Amino acid sequence: MRNKAVILTVLFLTMSIGGAIMAQEEDSARAEMAVKVREMVEQHGADSAITFIEDSEDFKQVVGTYNNLMMDLYWKEKSLNAAVPVIDAGIKYCLAKSEELAAEDSVMSTKLKTMAKVFSFNLASFTWPGWAQEGITITEDDLDAGLEAAKLNLQLVEELGADPAQMSNSHWSIGAHYLARNTPEDYQNAISAFEFAQFEAHRVGNKDSELMSTGYIAMARILSGSDAREDFDKAVKALNDLGTEDAKYYAQQLTDVLKIFSEE
Repeated sequence: MRNKAVILTVLFLTMSIGGAIMAQEEDSARAEMAVKVREMVEQHGADSAITFIEDSEDFKQVVGTYNNLMMDLYWKEKSLNAAVPVIDAGIKYCLAKSEELAAEDSVMSTKLKTMAKVFSFNLASFTWPGWAQEGITITEDDLDAGLEAAKLNLQLVEELGADPAQMSNSHWSIGAHYLARNTPEDYQNAISAFEFAQFEAHRVGNKDSELMSTGYIAMARILSGSDAREDFDKAVKALNDLGTEDAKYYAQQLTDVLKIFSEE
């Protein structure tokens, strides 16, 4: 799983804007919004920021704002303190609106649930210390929020009838969060989640992801104190031998993540 791959959007919220000046004005307003929301969270708490974000009768505008803030608070403002509660509120908002519209507009209801799925996947990714993202500090509360988001993501993927590739990603996200919690029980939970990810990747014929999950299973065993270094090295070698761009990325990722978690 690439960290860059979590930058997802839902196109039904995108509006066409003509002219470079208008686009620049929109970019400036978006940047100002991220700064304002971060400052509101820091100075007055998340509830005030959430009330401010949701102060519109146009739910598409609200969801679009949440989508922008999800990215900007993390990538530009480097503030998990603001990003975590804001993304969590975005998830709740989308699910509530989805349920509200289920009877009268099933298509929009599904799109909103899909957006909640996107938000939950990103929240899980942003709160995972394995990326070692520069400028990002992850607290214990962030880890808890990330694990819950990963579990919700799997639930939403299942409800929306996703293919095995999405199922594999969701199980991997859960495993990654258990891996970061550093207890014997959590390592076993990580192994179970990675085994599900491995199975789903195999079902869809994604050899890259299957081998990556194999490597993470071995990593969890290493971190739990078992002698699985040979299995880990075999998985890394198999990925490098496979030679695809993703496979080489996953091979390096496995090596980097094991180093990060071994040093904790």
